Amino acid sequence: MTATDDLATAVPAHVPAELVHDFDFYNMGDETDVHRFYRSLHDRPDVPDIFWTPRNGGHWVVTRYADLVRVFEDRENFSSRQQLIPAPPEGLLGLVTLDGEEHSAFRKLVQPSLTTPFVEGNTEGERIDAYIARVCNDLIDDMLPRGGCEFFTEFSTKMPIEVVMKTLVDLPEEDLPRLMPLVDAVAHAGSDPEEFGAAFFGLAMYMASEVVPKRRANPGNDMLSAIVHGTVLGRPLTDEEIIATCNVMIIGGLDTVTSMLLYTVWHLAEHPEHRRRLREEPALIPKAVEELLRRYAILNVCRYVARDTDFNGIHFAEGDLVLVPSTAGAVDESQYPDAMTVDFDRANKKHVSFSRGAHSCVGSLLARREMRIFIAEWLRRIPDFSVKPGTTVEMQAAIANRIKELHLVWDVPETSAPASVRSAPTTRIGA
Repeated sequence: MTATDDLATAVPAHVPAELVHDFDFYNMGDETDVHRFYRSLHDRPDVPDIFWTPRNGGHWVVTRYADLVRVFEDRENFSSRQQLIPAPPEGLLGLVTLDGEEHSAFRKLVQPSLTTPFVEGNTEGERIDAYIARVCNDLIDDMLPRGGCEFFTEFSTKMPIEVVMKTLVDLPEEDLPRLMPLVDAVAHAGSDPEEFGAAFFGLAMYMASEVVPKRRANPGNDMLSAIVHGTVLGRPLTDEEIIATCNVMIIGGLDTVTSMLLYTVWHLAEHPEHRRRLREEPALIPKAVEELLRRYAILNVCRYVARDTDFNGIHFAEGDLVLVPSTAGAVDESQYPDAMTVDFDRANKKHVSFSRGAHSCVGSLLARREMRIFIAEWLRRIPDFSVKPGTTVEMQAAIANRIKELHLVWDVPETSAPASVRSAPTTRIGA
């Protein structure tokens, strides 16, 4: 039996032959740009807007923005009990795989930890905007005189992580070398559920042995303490729920902004007109952030069909999986004219980059804040920069897309005052 025959046997009887398309969202083939990879689904007349692929165990793929929103918001027919393809070992993801009242209760448990008063309570009296700006500038101070950096390792894996470690979870900085490879493996694992499970289990062991016992004995003003000592629906959390919820919060906090900063600075490196405009019009930065979030959406999660349902005239059977890729919605011309172009003045900047509905990203407000302040501070210190000649920008398509490495260069300024003696920016760039 050939590989093609194997794929054919993976197509369920209720899937019409004309809706089958061979698509592996982990494998871009010869394509190098993950958003062009998803855009090709719209550009090919032989690919339906909704199709079934036999890859990765077999699942539906929804490619149009309007349909993505419908799936995200329809809690009755599309469950979050499985959000990843292929399925990881059961029970690992906790909060994000819950539905209905139970999910709302867990969400209410962690939401207070993401408010401005809470995070400012962990910055030793420093306002959160000033704290984030200081973290940015400390990192820039180190790299500015060198005239270049590898942005992934030298900045994007440091700035948002330091913010999260300090303001949300109160974990020691010396633990980062252990945590980051595990977080990276979870968020960017390929199609091997065992690889995902091993990384998630590694995080769980760290939480169970080193974090949860300490928070039980000495609770602090941090999100993990709130989870350990919290209640849902009138009961305390089980050990398994505590560990799974802590893991999800760590993964989201340490990875999402890291990836979005990479796409943001890559775009600005390639578009001097956008750098110039944001320097001259800093009040435009919040709108620019929304457009960059729209254009460079990174998440590709799935939903579980909770019961037989017809969707756009297509029969989805109970138990089917539906890939709901925000990356495809980001480049949908039916929603965004000239969708591949970044337009800070675009009237419609609604997007699904943080999902939609009950499972929208609980940390989106802090993520937006970090991106706004990063853009303002980076352009203030490094107004002109570019991708280093001779290097390539390699992307990975996965559950969370990313740029693997990004080498930047700039002219070294004649003088560069350290962060400690610079006055903080006074321009308001948004809450």
